[in-house]
Amino acid sequence: MNEVKFTIELYDFTEDEVKQIATGLGLEMPENKIEYEISGEFEDNEENWIWLRSVILKTGLTVKIELKL
Repeated sequence: MNEVKFTIELYDFTEDEVKQIATGLGLEMPENKIEYEISGEFEDNEENWIWLRSVILKTGLTVKIELKL
């Protein structure tokens, strides 16, 4: 099955906003380091695409998507 890589860029946000967004998406942030790019991979299936779509609709963030073959 194909894997999909996604990246959410958060450069225009403060540290607190980045933490809030990450927590809201169910992602954990390192205690001592703020990542201004959140990325991950998931299997190419309907459930995962629904999750990613909800992230985009809820937050209005731009998400970069790469299909890994």
